[in-house]
Amino acid sequence: MKRINAEMAHYEHSDSYDCFIANHYNIDLSVTECGYEKCNPFHCWGPENKPGYYFHFVLSGKGKLYVEDKVFECKAGDLFYLSPEVMAYYEADGGDPWEYKWVGFIGTRAEGLLGNTVFVDDRVQKNVSREMIEPYFDNIFSSFQSERTPELSSTGHLYLFLSWLICNYSKKNFSKEEAEERRFFSILRYISLHYTSGMKVSDISKALNYDRTYIYKLFIKHLKMSPSEFVEYLRMRLACDLLAGKQYSLQDIAIRTGYDNYNWFFTVFKRTFGLTPQEFDAIVTSEHLERNDERFLRVEHMLKRYNDFIDTGKFI
Repeated sequence: MKRINAEMAHYEHSDSYDCFIANHYNIDLSVTECGYEKCNPFHCWGPENKPGYYFHFVLSGKGKLYVEDKVFECKAGDLFYLSPEVMAYYEADGGDPWEYKWVGFIGTRAEGLLGNTVFVDDRVQKNVSREMIEPYFDNIFSSFQSERTPELSSTGHLYLFLSWLICNYSKKNFSKEEAEERRFFSILRYISLHYTSGMKVSDISKALNYDRTYIYKLFIKHLKMSPSEFVEYLRMRLACDLLAGKQYSLQDIAIRTGYDNYNWFFTVFKRTFGLTPQEFDAIVTSEHLERNDERFLRVEHMLKRYNDFIDTGKFI
């Protein structure tokens, strides 16, 4: 295992238990702990209040969850939710004790985001797809093995997990069109976090469990461009901002926008604007892109809708 940054988290481990507990938190949303446990018979927690918002996914076995005056029988495939305002207790079965993974988090946005889901009224969801949900827990957990940015990485994967929860367990019954738009926005969210890191469409497919062909069709439908073209657009958009700031060399700008090869950055830039980066840098103004360009208007309109969707609390 990689060395853990002691300032960011500490790690507890045994043959049946793995847990990372974070030491630093973001205000908006932040992972406090995550882990895995294969419980002994009658292993229990509580009764007490959780210090944040917690999701447990049962991998195997069974147990009981007590939330105030309610009792839930939980087994493999069940996902249960606990929040700081409720008194809770849970216990592994004596004959077939459960095995689960969990994630806990805090933040000013947590209550509002989860308020859009069915978990507020129904703490346990049955028959959750392990193939769909387990990668989110694993990605959050593995983030703490990063030597450089565990806090940022774990928070990013937490946002993706909550995006998936809201899309699949919203209180509202969405129309087919609304559900599709939410899935598209979840893809935009992932791209916005990763487009400067050499991301590929296959990375989106793997992270969000969407078929590559489906992702491509969504982009053609909503933006009339491929996912790769959209990523290229965002990179060029960022390149314009960095050029306007006049703080970085052209080589640095290429790297910061996701291009390891400066010559390819040069080629893409000239193809996009009809100017070399040097020529653009000499004449750059606040109007980086041509406002009457159809592609510009279409993409900027979609990005505004996406940002409004987030700001109003309807999404991540």
